[in-house]
Amino acid sequence: KTVWEDEVKQCTVRPIRFNSCDQSGSSGVVVIGLNPRCLFDEDYETFIELVVGQISNTITCARVFEQEKKKAEE
Repeated sequence: KTVWEDEVKQCTVRPIRFNSCDQSGSSGVVVIGLNPRCLFDEDYETFIELVVGQISNTITCARVFEQEKKKAEE
């Protein structure tokens, strides 16, 4: 069996948080399948938090860009 043949049987759900000029809070969630061959330990948890942080930052940047674009158009 290769790694790709193993079924994902567990996942973790994390809030996607964003901060922008006029809003703060959750904008949704991300569902991440956990590798069945890896122990869900502190290092794995840290990795997931870093991934979720990057997703949150990307959403924040996109929202700020859209707000600035809207202001410029007005």
